[in-house]
Amino acid sequence: MGGNNVKGLYWMETLFPNPNGQSMIPPEVLQKEIQKGTIVPLNLGAEKNLDGDTDEYVDKVVRDIWNFYDPKGTGLMTKKALQKFFKDALEIYAMRKGFKKGAESMAPGVKSGEAMAQSVAKVTQNPQGCSYQEFENFVNCYDLDEALGSFLNIGEVAVSNNVQFVDTSHFKEEAAKPKAVQYRDYSHLQGEMQG
Repeated sequence: MGGNNVKGLYWMETLFPNPNGQSMIPPEVLQKEIQKGTIVPLNLGAEKNLDGDTDEYVDKVVRDIWNFYDPKGTGLMTKKALQKFFKDALEIYAMRKGFKKGAESMAPGVKSGEAMAQSVAKVTQNPQGCSYQEFENFVNCYDLDEALGSFLNIGEVAVSNNVQFVDTSHFKEEAAKPKAVQYRDYSHLQGEMQG
């Protein structure tokens, strides 16, 4: 494992945490990269909000990952860098499943090139690469298994990042307006009560 590869795997573990909480990167390898300054671990204690909101933390992780795969700051993650992202994700997935290489974890009959093209197409249709917004939308919508679905032969999960939320801004305004009182008409019962 070279330093750059370890850093890619570190970011995959940060973005897609292992359900059992264990890092798949050997501790001595990770420590060596931290000492060299290749990896600057996130200070989870400093990042945690008191109210438990993790949006800011997730946004920071996404920005840091973007900066790793777009080191020149061009604003476009090249197709080659996007492919590296998927290779790193596949490698961390393989390690979690007990395989030595990412290709070993692919579903039988899956062709690597086709799976890669399908995976890239989930992120962007631009043949040059993806924008930050496309990348952010992708990582916010897919977990590791879904992101690697083309490699793992997992059926496509329809995910949309264009969800319309309820606009509650008018609720307070409408609640403040007095409602017109409507009385029930009991006049038809008067005849029954007298008789």
